[in-house]
Amino acid sequence: MAWLFLGVDLGKVGDALKEADYTWLVLGLPVYFLGIWLRAVRWQLLLSPIKSLRAGRLFPYVVLGFMANNVLTLRAGE
Repeated sequence: MAWLFLGVDLGKVGDALKEADYTWLVLGLPVYFLGIWLRAVRWQLLLSPIKSLRAGRLFPYVVLGFMANNVLTLRAGE
């Protein structure tokens, strides 16, 4: 990680973050989590022949899988 930030001026990064417009982030987060909730509902339907699970119980596992997709290659978290 240190190698990645070797040529980066952290002061400029801080200034850019201060000047950023976070409106789209605030609007986008509920849409993102709605999409994840719908995927949890999909998993609930897919798993219903095996075991009855609520989407609320599956939600953290879906979030964890998507987090793993950001770190692992070849979408191994899904």
